[in-house]
Amino acid sequence: MDERRRLFERIYSREGAEETPREYRDPSTGRPVRMTPSEWALAEYDRGNGHRRAAKGEARVGAEHDDAGGPPPSDQPQGFASSLDGAPPAGGPGESGSDDRGADAASARRRLSRRALPTLLAAAGFVLGVLITVGVSATIAHLAPSSPVGAESSPTAAARDGGYRPLPGPAIQEFFAKSPGVGDLPDDVTRGFVATSFHVVAGSVTMQESSTIYAAQRLDHEYCLVSVVDGERAAETCASLGGIATHGLTLTKDAVRDIDGRPLAVTVTWQTDGTISWTAMPSAG
Repeated sequence: MDERRRLFERIYSREGAEETPREYRDPSTGRPVRMTPSEWALAEYDRGNGHRRAAKGEARVGAEHDDAGGPPPSDQPQGFASSLDGAPPAGGPGESGSDDRGADAASARRRLSRRALPTLLAAAGFVLGVLITVGVSATIAHLAPSSPVGAESSPTAAARDGGYRPLPGPAIQEFFAKSPGVGDLPDDVTRGFVATSFHVVAGSVTMQESSTIYAAQRLDHEYCLVSVVDGERAAETCASLGGIATHGLTLTKDAVRDIDGRPLAVTVTWQTDGTISWTAMPSAG
């Protein structure tokens, strides 16, 4: 495999795709260009080979002018520059003639085209890579699930938070349908939540602290465990359906047992299958 092929294939390799574009200065135009290191290496290689080919072409043109009695090769670059600027080449009208001037200008244009070609190829490759990346991202976004929270189980939606688990939507809906709801909570408690979504999970085991834990739904459709003490929210923990399916939710709150005044630690767990359970354990309060 030759050197140019190796450089070209690196641009489209995994390592080349992960490179970050940097700013370089094009020696042909003096303008800044943005390329990845692999694209710049290919452009530098092509540019070096282009200079060598251009030098060989100038030598051939100089030899032809020697045979025709024209100026020596060392004078030729001046003629090229003047013809590109629109001025007549050095020497009188009888020395080279209009045919020589046309050949000089055409040769100079070819050299400039060869020098610019690697830069254009590298820029085209970079643009192509950007378009491919944007296209893939747009396709993924289009195919991603957009069903609202609370919809039926979606394997794709659950997979966003980790390994596949069925979303616990049906179990959560069953809990809210069967457990007792509370509709007279203070605004300080329900602010930011669907006011009618508060359902008691653990409240009958307390006395002095009056700590009650509810399951509720926020206005942004996340589900929460909320601890309420004396008419105010004391603590809360929330997650989306996908988050509950992956990690569940847990909230622990100190309380006081109404039988003997013994301190308790009430722990409510929203399981990954959507069911809710709670335990009350003696605490060292």
